[in-house]
Amino acid sequence: MTAPPELAGLLAAVHEQLEPLEIWLFGSRARGTCGPDSDWDLLVVVPDDATPDVAENPTLTWRIARDSGVPSTVLATRQSDLEDIWGQVNTLGYDLAREGIRLDVR
Repeated sequence: MTAPPELAGLLAAVHEQLEPLEIWLFGSRARGTCGPDSDWDLLVVVPDDATPDVAENPTLTWRIARDSGVPSTVLATRQSDLEDIWGQVNTLGYDLAREGIRLDVR
């Protein structure tokens, strides 16, 4: 899916700082149940060899979201970690398999 235009700045920062393999939209916006105050929930999939300061740094993803000015939550995970939980009940991998939307990566 082509990303909505309002995410352009956020996605540019994600690409610049995280070098993603995939970006997934999840949550109410992916389900189509969002309201006017809903944020954008993104999971950024990075390569398995990504350094810990990229793949294991919630402060970095929080800053990317904050600095974008877009109400959002940005999470990052390594590709193999997502593959390990893909489709497993009670995990984000389950939610993504059922209702996640993969955004185009440039």
